This record gives sequence, structure tokens and C-alpha cells, in this order.
Amino acid sequence: SDISAGTMLVLAQGVVDEAGVGVFMSLLGNKESEIGKMTLSRMKEICPRDASEEPALLQKFENDRPQLEKFIAATNEKTLQADDLILLEMKIDQNSLGPGIFPLACFFNHSCRSNCIGHRLSSNLYGVATLIDVKQGEMLTINYLEERFWYTPTEQRKWLLSQRWGFDCACERCSGAFANEVYLEACICPKCGSTCLPNSNQFRCEKCQNCLSSDHFDAQLTAFYNELPIIVTESPTALAKYELLRDLYERSALSLERRHWIRELIHRQCVPFSLVNVTRNIFRCVCM
Repeated sequence: SDISAGTMLVLAQGVVDEAGVGVFMSLLGNKESEIGKMTLSRMKEICPRDASEEPALLQKFENDRPQLEKFIAATNEKTLQADDLILLEMKIDQNSLGPGIFPLACFFNHSCRSNCIGHRLSSNLYGVATLIDVKQGEMLTINYLEERFWYTPTEQRKWLLSQRWGFDCACERCSGAFANEVYLEACICPKCGSTCLPNSNQFRCEKCQNCLSSDHFDAQLTAFYNELPIIVTESPTALAKYELLRDLYERSALSLERRHWIRELIHRQCVPFSLVNVTRNIFRCVCM
């Protein structure tokens, strides 16, 4: 049947990396927990030895091999080898949500325009609720990216997803279903003040048809992007941070269209509105 917006779908228990050693190492350290026991006892099932399709993903875990070999020796494990654990570590890393692994929540596929949202409720509990009304038969999806990346252009999102999770996103948003996506990179024409849209390696003004190379805006984009984290992390007071952010937002208006992703990023630091924060009320109503 149809599902209304704000419906809690999943409350998933999990194991969280509280010590900063990685989700997988935390799981090994929690092998006495129910989830730890379940995962370790099913390693052969979860992790077939054939990993020929994932050599690049596996390579980044090779440094953990000595520690995993010590773990196997300490537990007198007869059926597992370090290769098994490295493969499982890769799979858990690919399915982790933030700082933890929550098995039930891992069943949700990704979409850059998801109809559900996830939120960590406590140290070992993760909830997923619908953001919008969902019709019967529609796939339930969450956004794997951190919220600060939701407003970035398609190519950037696809690159982030490919680097972190190893897939080429083909969701409706990445497939070009939304014409206004192009405005995430729109700039201001210095000749007439109208909107310049990206077109290959140049920008063309919608009004006067003035063409500018992407190099014309690149230096300004880089400067705005690099200045933002400095303001956020190094401002002496909250008031000083707000004033500096407002100044940056106003300066960016001279060269970036109001829907540009960098202006959106600055604006959300000035006005800390967050879909995650909004949906916390949903989770509280269900869990309290």
C-alpha cells in the first residue's frame, strides 16, 4: 500500500566505531554482542572468497592484514583466513552508514533524490523514515552522501559515490531528469548581469549570449570554496562567524547565480536548516 510522508520504516540496531578504529575493527571488538556473533558466524556466507571484481576496493585494507592475522591466531579460528576478513572488512565498509554498520538499514538503495532519510538515534540505533508520500511499488531509497553534498552538481556527486561506494549512480537526478539541475553551476554574466549556464568548457549568457571560458569563474569558485571552512572553523565567536558568512554570501552574489551549489553551501551555514534536523521530530515521536 501507499506510505505517507513521515512514516518510520526501520529501527536498525548496529555496531558503531566509537573508538575511531574503523567499523570493522569495532565489530571484531564487539564479537560478544548479538550482531557481532551473527556477523562473525556467517563470515563464509557473507564473504565468498572470490573477490576478483573488487581488487581496487580491497587494496586499501591490505594494511590491516597483520592485525587481522593476529586476531585469527588469538581466537584459534580454523575456518577463516586473513583474506576472508579483508573481504568482509571491504563489504562492511561499503555498507556502513556514517560511523556504524546497521544491517537492516543497508537494504536501502541510494538515490540523489531519495524518498526516505536516515538518522542515527543513539550510539547503536539507526532510523529510516519517509520524506515524501511513496506510492505502492516505488523503490524506497536513502541518500548515501552527507547532507552537505546533496546540493553539488551531478558530476561531483557521481564521483563521490564512485570513490566511496564503487558504483556509477544512475538515479533519475543523475540521469538528467531535472532540467533545473544545470543551475547548480550557473554564474553571473559580467556584461549584463544575467544568468550564464555551463555549456561544455564554457558559460553562455541566457540573455546576451556572451560566452566565457570556465577559467573565468574557476579562480573565484576556488576562493569561495576554500574560504568557507576557514570561517566555519576559525571564527572566534558565533556572531563573528555569522557576519563573515553573510559577507561571503553577499560577495559570491556578484559572480554566482543564487542557485549555485557553493552559494547554497554558504547559505546553509548562515541559516542552519537541515532535513536531518527536521526529521528528528519524526524519530522522537516514534521512539519516545
